[in-house]
Amino acid sequence: MSPSLQGKMSQRFYDENQFFSKNLLFGRLQDEDENFIYSDLWTAFGKYVQNHVDMIQRHVTPNPKRTDHIREGQRQYDVYSAARDPAHALFTNIFGKEWADGYVYDFLFDISGGPENE
Repeated sequence: MSPSLQGKMSQRFYDENQFFSKNLLFGRLQDEDENFIYSDLWTAFGKYVQNHVDMIQRHVTPNPKRTDHIREGQRQYDVYSAARDPAHALFTNIFGKEWADGYVYDFLFDISGGPENE
């Protein structure tokens, strides 16, 4: 993987060791350098899409016990992310609390259970 896509997440919002794989593609534009979009990022995206297609083609019916475990992990991730989403405050200031809560808890992280689960 290209070093330009092995950036560090901001600890201000997220703990990169919780829920996030060390194989996560994470890059930021440096000094207005857009070249990496067409070289590094596009190449990595193409590999990701091909791996996803390969996985879907090999699809087998999942074990229901495993499915429950996966759904619980996704719920925990939604609760974690909804509580830390940096856009919530921005959306609250622009659109109001009701709209921002709806966007974060009913759309982005809809299985978080809402702000009462934070």
